[in-house]
Amino acid sequence: MIPDDLDTPQALAWAELHRRGSINPRYLKGLEGEISAELARCFEPFIHEQDIRPYGAIVARERPNLEQLGRLLPTDNLRDEVIHSLADGRLTLAVVVKGERPLLLLLAEPMDTEQDFASHAVWVDGVIIGNDSRGVVRIVTDSSITIVQGRRWMTKDLVYEAAEDIMQVVPAADARVVRKLLELTHHRISPCSTTPSTRCWCISRGTTTARCSSVATAGSKRST
Repeated sequence: MIPDDLDTPQALAWAELHRRGSINPRYLKGLEGEISAELARCFEPFIHEQDIRPYGAIVARERPNLEQLGRLLPTDNLRDEVIHSLADGRLTLAVVVKGERPLLLLLAEPMDTEQDFASHAVWVDGVIIGNDSRGVVRIVTDSSITIVQGRRWMTKDLVYEAAEDIMQVVPAADARVVRKLLELTHHRISPCSTTPSTRCWCISRGTTTARCSSVATAGSKRST
């Protein structure tokens, strides 16, 4: 629950999220206390000799399928604050599950780009929250990335990110149609599947067969 005292960092962080953020409420439902606490950590990060300590956490209703992301490190003898201090948001994440002690996850692959964040978020029934060494805060779901720089909040829809990738490969495609197809497959069809990817069915004019191809959305990493 959110504290009644509106002057607490958690309550202020939650108020900012509601006032400036545009995250689908389904990602936040039932996690108000946990999300507000993690946001407060990121909005007021630990600073040592003018260096901001990066941080990152998974916030979820139930423990995610962590085998898809990495492996848990032993933390039985560590205090909660120590666990949080070891989560650098790139190689390690705190795992905050509702009603449980925080865990420490060593990632199988580092999170360096926004696409990296997105590809990890598809395994989480909740959000990934973190701040980098510049103080930029990211709130990531399987469909969007919200970036907070000071008082400026920006949200990127991952469908539109994927549409830009497709337009680079097929410049002649109708951008509006591509986005509509991705919205259908990513937001309507993909959530009903256990496979964390989005697929577009393309029926070519003059043919009787349909061709299926995967696109680089939150469910897959962009090749470099």
